[in-house]
Amino acid sequence: MCHFVLRGRPFQQFGPAGYELGHLLDHEDYKTRLPQELVGAEAFSARVPYGLYTCASNAVYLPKALLRPTDHEGLLRGLLQRRAQDLYGGSCALAPPPAQVKGAPNADWETKSFAWAAPVGEPARMAQFLAFRRERMSALLTAGGRQA
Repeated sequence: MCHFVLRGRPFQQFGPAGYELGHLLDHEDYKTRLPQELVGAEAFSARVPYGLYTCASNAVYLPKALLRPTDHEGLLRGLLQRRAQDLYGGSCALAPPPAQVKGAPNADWETKSFAWAAPVGEPARMAQFLAFRRERMSALLTAGGRQA
């Protein structure tokens, strides 16, 4: 989704200059932080839900820097998760149901406590992304012998 919003086309192995792709939630079983970061993560047993690596709502472009805030545990990672939920929660869920992103640990870490730059890209492209995704999923399911 973030690629469509920024570039208006599917991911093509590169993003906007000066940015790199990051994941807001862990997508591997090894050292997963989902139980600490999500309310209701126990519904996933001991495994990370499949698809979080390629899940559009789990991907974000961040400025290239020495510090990758989505790679480390902590308050900043949670803040970015909540900001993504604020921005896109009306269109998609960051975490698969029944799990939800945890709230801020205190008022100082609420998203409204920070000044945010305007989002880059064109949110109207979300409809284009959803149409593209629907077509791709339908084609994949049909090719696999199932009807969408």
